[in-house]
Amino acid sequence: MSKITLNNVSSFIDNTTAVSTVNGNNAIIQNALDNTLSLNGLQPNQMLANLDMNSNHIINLPAPASLLEPVRLSDVNLLNGGGTITIQGVPVGGTTGQVLTKTSNVDYQTNWNSLPTLFSNASTLEHCALGASVSSNALTISLKIQDGTTDPSTSNPATISFRDSTITSGAFSPIVLTSPTSLVISSGSTLGTANATAFRIWVVAFNDAGTVRLGAINCRSSTQIFSLNEDILYSSSSEGGIGAADSSGIFYTPTGISTKAIRILGYLEWANGLTTAGTWNALPTKIQTYSIGVRRPGEIVQSFTNTFAAGSGGSTASTTLVDTNLTGGMTLTSAANSVSWSFSMSTTINITGSAIYGNFARGGVNVSPQFIGAYGTAPANSSNVSMVHFEGGDFPGSLGPHTYTVRVKNAGTAATVFWCDTNGGGSLSLAEIMC
Repeated sequence: MSKITLNNVSSFIDNTTAVSTVNGNNAIIQNALDNTLSLNGLQPNQMLANLDMNSNHIINLPAPASLLEPVRLSDVNLLNGGGTITIQGVPVGGTTGQVLTKTSNVDYQTNWNSLPTLFSNASTLEHCALGASVSSNALTISLKIQDGTTDPSTSNPATISFRDSTITSGAFSPIVLTSPTSLVISSGSTLGTANATAFRIWVVAFNDAGTVRLGAINCRSSTQIFSLNEDILYSSSSEGGIGAADSSGIFYTPTGISTKAIRILGYLEWANGLTTAGTWNALPTKIQTYSIGVRRPGEIVQSFTNTFAAGSGGSTASTTLVDTNLTGGMTLTSAANSVSWSFSMSTTINITGSAIYGNFARGGVNVSPQFIGAYGTAPANSSNVSMVHFEGGDFPGSLGPHTYTVRVKNAGTAATVFWCDTNGGGSLSLAEIMC
């Protein structure tokens, strides 16, 4: 059955009739074309009635990309079990950050809801990591989320809990960070480090009246290891941006802070130091985010003790230092750490007017001042016994292994000095200390 019927032109003699017939046929053809589907999408191109395929196939369909597109057999076969498929539309509405949740036990009933508030505890360091970069001889320390490279954001926040800033209160305050937070150590600021010497910079967060500010501190000086305690309120000095942050044992922050709570975030370590202290032209050799098991400054990393029984020592008449058998060794876990050492031993001399002198040495180099042991005040040909105890600290600056030895000498000219003889024994202890 034809979809259109055209009128025949009987004669072109009567121009008026012929033109009318041709124009009428043209209108019929135009209406017929408008009532068909177009290959290139030329409008109108919408169905006004059901499309009957008369048992023929529609082939070469793409994968469905929206709720109103047909599903192919290949798409159905991807589903397990081959059962019936029910496609339910996503509810309209919702806001950024909301999620779909079930509203009843009835299938497919969902609605948009906000995530519940996650309650922190006093020890929360959620999604926190550290990052570092160097540019123009300055160091930038940044708080990152757990991948160590991405800044906190609304969709990927970090959370830090602090003790209350009122020391008599046991409350804590969680702060959610949703924007970049960083600290710049300017070119020339040494933080108390030395040229070509291993060091570690600890990074903390201050709760400055609800604003998190990063702080950096070198916890080792030539005479002291400064502790970090999260139950103490600390103050800081402004880094200043002019290369003048040059002291160890001081927190440096973007702006000065007075008596505020801190959280330890971790540390940055330079195993070989910087060629010129304060010229931040090398990235840290290690970045460590703080967590359970990470030692704090002043804590023991590892220890060693050697004991020596009475009668296990020796003697010398030398007036120059000689090594005793009171010795011990240790390989450090980090070149930025120090060694705490101590020893005890019995000493004896056998002549009036003499004494036993000594030092504590690492690899033949003295790391202690001279000590004095037994002193010859006894009558001639009798012995004078004295117990020596000495302790101190050392910074080797490398992993080692390091060997420590007690060294002694005779301070007189004709005496023999003894250590750990039958009058008593001794001991030697070493401990690697986190700096």
